[in-house]
Parts: sequence; structure tokens; C-alpha cells
Amino acid sequence: MLIYVADLQEERLRLLTGRGLDAGRESVSHPDELMVDGTLPGRAYETIKELPEAGAGAGRWWVPMLDGAERVGVLRIDTAVGAGDESVVPVMRHLATLVTMLLIEKRPHSDSYAPEYGFGR
Repeated sequence: MLIYVADLQEERLRLLTGRGLDAGRESVSHPDELMVDGTLPGRAYETIKELPEAGAGAGRWWVPMLDGAERVGVLRIDTAVGAGDESVVPVMRHLATLVTMLLIEKRPHSDSYAPEYGFGR
């Protein structure tokens, strides 16, 4: 699972690594930024809909993260079942809700991502 959080302008989704000062910096295997416009993760973010990624192996999904009606970002979740198997969608929604709640709850106690990702508005 990867967590991508939207910037203030809602133009980019930034990888949240959780590794202190390097949080959000590019890793070897994952891009540090994804554009909202023109990408599948961006479409999941904009439409607030869970979207499977075609050709990503067993099952890769992009799941929107919401704080009430406010969009926070997206989760990239890799599952063992095929992307066409909709039975995993409710579980992924619950996971996204839990991750969002933890992220929002911890934002006042961390400044490693707050300014860069637009938290603390």
C-alpha cells in the first residue's frame, strides 16, 4: 500500500513515505509525484471512485481518501485478487477511511508533511 496526499492546489498527489525529512521524496520503485490531471490516480481522486489499474498484475487499485466530504488523497492498494473482482472494494474503502483518520489525527503532531501537503489549513 502507498499513500499519496494531494497538495493545496489539488494539482499533484505526493507520496507520503513517513521517513522524516525525506517524506515525499522519490524512491527507487515509486514516483514521488503523480499529476491529478490525466492520470488514473488523479481520476480516482477527482471522481471519488475506486478504480482498478489495468495490466498491473493481480490487482492494483487506486482508492480515494476522504475526510468527510473533503478529498485528502489516494491509496494505491495491491491485492491478490484480480482487478475485476469487486468484492475487495468495501474492504479497501474501510482501509482508506482508517488511514485517512490516522493521517488527519496525527497532522497536529507532525510538521514533516504539513506545509508541503497543505495540511493545517
